[in-house]
Amino acid sequence: MIIRVISLGIDVDQIDELKALYSYDGSEKFVQHYTEWDDARFILAFGDKKFDGKYSYELVNRLRRRHLIKQVFERRVSQLPEPCREVMQSVFEKPEGKKKGVNRPRRRLLEQQIAETIQSAEVDLGLSVNDPSHLVIAHQYSLKSVRTQSRNDEGPILVRKGNAPTTFEDESDLFKSINEKLVDPRFAVYAPVHYENPSERRKIQTAIQEPILKCIEEFGNGE
Repeated sequence: MIIRVISLGIDVDQIDELKALYSYDGSEKFVQHYTEWDDARFILAFGDKKFDGKYSYELVNRLRRRHLIKQVFERRVSQLPEPCREVMQSVFEKPEGKKKGVNRPRRRLLEQQIAETIQSAEVDLGLSVNDPSHLVIAHQYSLKSVRTQSRNDEGPILVRKGNAPTTFEDESDLFKSINEKLVDPRFAVYAPVHYENPSERRKIQTAIQEPILKCIEEFGNGE
């Protein structure tokens, strides 16, 4: 949500203070100014009433009130309709010449279509802003093997075998049986829906699961 606050604040809301904070110019003065900021200062600054009506302000205040954007759809990429898998992958693959990122125009179009689909299913996004699609987030991520995730900079977990220590990774047959190359790409949608209890949550998710799946398929087919 904070990443979306930053991108909306710069690209859509045109907030000069936010643009200056993230426009690195290579100077020591910039670094000094940047390191004076933390999450608390960020939320207080850009949640100020003077930004009321901005998309970034809406998101910041959701964070402050703990009205978080909810996951409303999630599938393995392998479970998506076959014709659209490659297209969906292309939306989230690294743009040429960049270390990371997404195809932002394609992602924006996808999020607009998903927002329209959610509203067509009579699910209220409950926003005061003009275009709620800016607060609908399409995201792709991967679940890596637990063997890969277990490694960190502090070194392996040591266990005792006899009088000598050895690594848990070497001693656990179950752990060794896990496929280290396993990567499970997933596609998810997050939206500013509201519900009071698990029953309302299930009702909303039931209402929009199939429509979102159809929307994704049509997007993948170029419709």
